[in-house]
Amino acid sequence: MSGSRESVQAQERLDELRRRLYRDGAGEEDLRRYAEVRDSIIRLEHPGTGAQVADAPAPDAAPPIRARRPRRVTIRVAAFALAPLLVVGVGVGVAAAASPARPHTAITPTPTPHPATTAAPQDIGDGQTIVQQASVVAAPAAESVSIDGTVAQAQQFEGVGDAWVPLDVSSAGFSGGRGVVVLSSSAVSPIDWRTLRLATRRDWTSYQEVIAQGTVLAGSPVPSPVLFSYSGAPPTHLAIGAPRGLRWTLLVVFLGSTRPAKR
Repeated sequence: MSGSRESVQAQERLDELRRRLYRDGAGEEDLRRYAEVRDSIIRLEHPGTGAQVADAPAPDAAPPIRARRPRRVTIRVAAFALAPLLVVGVGVGVAAAASPARPHTAITPTPTPHPATTAAPQDIGDGQTIVQQASVVAAPAAESVSIDGTVAQAQQFEGVGDAWVPLDVSSAGFSGGRGVVVLSSSAVSPIDWRTLRLATRRDWTSYQEVIAQGTVLAGSPVPSPVLFSYSGAPPTHLAIGAPRGLRWTLLVVFLGSTRPAKR
């Protein structure tokens, strides 16, 4: 009974903090308190997991998107930090797996993707699942990105609410590497994200391994790039936990291997 009462009180506190995030003047401290209370609810409902999970909204319909022209975005990379550009400013980013570097970039929200039929729950690691609200649509042409003077291809997606996004890892390092996640949305709201890859246990069963995760306060005038790193093979999927009906745009860039070149 005590655990149930604590869970109810924590949920009421979470609702209060969520409403506060939608008010003028909400900032990083409000987002941090929201994440702490959300994690405490997860620990109460799933003791021992230490997992993070976003609300799983019900499916909803949304109109189709319209293809956009490709454009060039410049991101400078040096060691484990991305140098700021003179294009735009930097927003708010919270990464759990690596300290975020904040390169300057710009994302313009596009129309909503096609609605999806009812989907089965998707495993997103740590015993958590989501139900995708609408089908995720990849941009017809990938973003052109300059990395230390070398042109690389970024991946761009549009979606609504919770989503399971497959990533193209052809440009990623397979002996460790880094990546950049940029999330923007149609309204100011916290959005959870996590990168995952399929791993195998000793008994040859498989599971979704969480590589990096975080929460961003999307919808601010300037999107917030977040840098993450990984060892071994790159993540193959990215899970989005967003409020029902919230339209978002996702940009993912793999920066290649972190292993020094042989001489």
